[in-house]
Amino acid sequence: SSSISILQPLTYSASSCGYCSTIPGARSVAKTSKSYGAWAHALSCDLYKDLLDRGWRRSGCYLYKPDMSRTCCPQYTISLDASRFRPSRGQRQVLSRFAAFVRDGDRQDSSNVVSSSSGGDGKKKKPDKGKGKGKARAPDADWTELVHAGDWNDDAGPELEHRFEYTLEPASFTEEKYDLYEKYQTQVHHEPAATVSRKGFKRFLVDTPLELEPTRSPSYSYGSHHALYRLDGRLIAFAVLDILPRAVSSVYFVWDPEYAGMSLGKVSALRETAMVRELEAAGAWEGGGGRYMMGYYIHTCPKMRYKADYQPSFLLDPPTNTYYPWSECKPRLDAT
Repeated sequence: SSSISILQPLTYSASSCGYCSTIPGARSVAKTSKSYGAWAHALSCDLYKDLLDRGWRRSGCYLYKPDMSRTCCPQYTISLDASRFRPSRGQRQVLSRFAAFVRDGDRQDSSNVVSSSSGGDGKKKKPDKGKGKGKARAPDADWTELVHAGDWNDDAGPELEHRFEYTLEPASFTEEKYDLYEKYQTQVHHEPAATVSRKGFKRFLVDTPLELEPTRSPSYSYGSHHALYRLDGRLIAFAVLDILPRAVSSVYFVWDPEYAGMSLGKVSALRETAMVRELEAAGAWEGGGGRYMMGYYIHTCPKMRYKADYQPSFLLDPPTNTYYPWSECKPRLDAT
């Protein structure tokens, strides 16, 4: 990339921690979270990928890196090898349940399995007699078909109970997105309504130092995007994503609490892992090696451990900036 990057170092930061408190939505009283900071006036996608691989992350245009020797809750960059990922049985069931809801309209029925009762195009099909019973899908099967099983298209649409649409657009502010964000922050994270604002939403999830840059594929561009989940025209979730050379970085995910039973966070993680594979297949970059980056892994925080459910994942060693398999790191983290 030929884009110019302009970074301004900021002071060392000590702040309250959102992971230490046992009270939902509360932060630690003491300023125990320690990090280095910088402001990105402009940042190329290439350089940001390099910064991710050195332990940095962005929040809007603010860049930060935890001081792992002093902070209360060590935060390790976690990176999933998307090409080698195979969903577990439970993860397949999440995708199947969501597709079954789109197809049949039953939010509670998790017994419908798309891989046996529906084709990858979302059309209704009767299960073949004698097939599927007691048989598992081949481990190397293209599970990305299951990701798209409930997607609306002109052929499958009339036979689906709901119209589910997934679209990708450059990060931008709309009242519709903000309304869902406000609902999510107050009802899921129990944040006081008085502290949720349009200004904060823009600063956190819309502002970005990354400029849109073309990839080798005309279907995708590098930069910050919002992935919108619409059900019958209604926005039920959106993901904030940075598409980078050889990586998709998850920034944040917002979902409608009315659909809490649909495991939309897991659907999103699986969909974004599939996106990395699709970017590679579309020629967005050369050489493979695409990663899905889920931010920081915090071993001491139970609500953050779900990130290790996606394997093979790797944790970044801060002193050496080297990735090591999570499976090798876990015993050491358990012992600390």
